[in-house]
Amino acid sequence: SLKNLKDVRAYTEMAILGNVQLLAYAFTVLPEASFISLEQAQIALTLRLLRIPRRPTAIAIGGITAVMVLLKPSGYSFVAPVAALAWLTRRRAAIALPMATTIAALLVSVSALNFVRSGVFGTQAYGGYALIGYVAQLLDERTPTAYPELAATIVERTAATRTELQRVGSPELYYMISSNAYHDLLDTVRPAIFDYIHQKSRGIDEQAAFVQLNTIGQSLALSAIVHHPAAYARHAGIRFYGLWFMPL
Repeated sequence: SLKNLKDVRAYTEMAILGNVQLLAYAFTVLPEASFISLEQAQIALTLRLLRIPRRPTAIAIGGITAVMVLLKPSGYSFVAPVAALAWLTRRRAAIALPMATTIAALLVSVSALNFVRSGVFGTQAYGGYALIGYVAQLLDERTPTAYPELAATIVERTAATRTELQRVGSPELYYMISSNAYHDLLDTVRPAIFDYIHQKSRGIDEQAAFVQLNTIGQSLALSAIVHHPAAYARHAGIRFYGLWFMPL
């Protein structure tokens, strides 16, 4: 019967939400499944909001959007479209304000927690480290950075990946190769940065070393982006194209 099906659904939901290990794994190790589920809920609620603009729905969308950002940095790309759609509703201010407040409150709270725990005020405590994995191939001998010796080491160690990516003309092929190169670049860059940190600060503890890893990675990544805007625009454009228009 329908009642029994509802009971089964309720019990299943409780079993999933009550499984701490499953939730921890879904949130920290393999967040894609949770991310897609939240994205579907966000889309459904946004369509509902366009038909019936109500504050509780707007707050729910704001909460879901904030959690998507916390799951994966790509969640930021969903903030602007949702905000634009909220502004198109009949009750613009009454809908957009609680949504924006919810998003901001959750992201600032988590950023403050990260600052207390790791000294980094941001939604991802190691976002700079992740970013260098995406753009390390843009660094070359002419790129000015705050860490010239380290940059020279990274440029030398990533030469093969950089050459391979520069040879690829097809956007589809570039997207697939660069997706795999991200992990190769991180595996190359991480030990180089750690070696640099330990040479400059002997006896540094593990947490402080990871904080410096993030800071240095972010600095190098921003240098690569600022001094190679055309290459970065192509790289980011193809990544955006691949994420949205290429089948999984």
